[in-house]
Amino acid sequence: MPTNRRRMGTDPLTWIMEDGKTDDPPVTDKPQAKTSDEGQRDAFDVLRVRAQPLSRLLADYFICSHCLTVARTDDHTGDEPQCPGCQRDTAGAGFYFTKPVHVIIDLMQDTYQSTSLTARGPTADIPQLDLGHSLALLLFFCQLFEVVQEHVLRQIMSATGIPQHAADRILADNRDPRRRVGKIFPTVTGESWRRAIEALAADRNVDYIDTLRFLKRSIDLRDAFAVTADLTPVDDELGKACILRIDPLLDLYVSIHNRYVPHLT
Repeated sequence: MPTNRRRMGTDPLTWIMEDGKTDDPPVTDKPQAKTSDEGQRDAFDVLRVRAQPLSRLLADYFICSHCLTVARTDDHTGDEPQCPGCQRDTAGAGFYFTKPVHVIIDLMQDTYQSTSLTARGPTADIPQLDLGHSLALLLFFCQLFEVVQEHVLRQIMSATGIPQHAADRILADNRDPRRRVGKIFPTVTGESWRRAIEALAADRNVDYIDTLRFLKRSIDLRDAFAVTADLTPVDDELGKACILRIDPLLDLYVSIHNRYVPHLT
């Protein structure tokens, strides 16, 4: 066990490096307003998507085969499909996120929409979630986070020349998401998680604090439930919050990818 670990308290920038539990205030189910956040979809529209799989709307990122920049399918520049990173043709670009990411998002959509509707004025088409649905959404969201985190870490390790078998071993030895960011991330990027988030927030003018706080609270609730089976903190608002946080979560980790991978290859 390392002896030089710093205590991080409730700081959401470094919560994932902390093995202990902290008492953070409850988070809202609505993402904070962003000054400039063109990479994310409208949060309230996400709750009403029914005509198509939600993954097609939220996980519609491609990775450029030339420079490895990741962008949304509608982020092309000009009339022809071009990568916003290198401005080269992206006709051969593939989807960035793996199948499990799409599957989990669509399972969350199915879970959210399978509950009965309760008329509530202007939000009459938004489901009122029962306890079981909210718990399922929490568990799905935590799994989505861990799958996305591992995918991006694998991309970064590959860009640094780490062989796949070595990456498999590194990840297997560091399964906890806190350890993966506390140990693997700074090792392969040469930069702390805190520094990366602060730099991204400044470069993109996006506030990631609320998303990180929600990630921390979600993991804490899941871990606590696994031990105590206490459903007290689980309610309708938490379930909806998990749906609303899918897009900011993907946006955060795509930004992490773009900060390192195109510049490491």
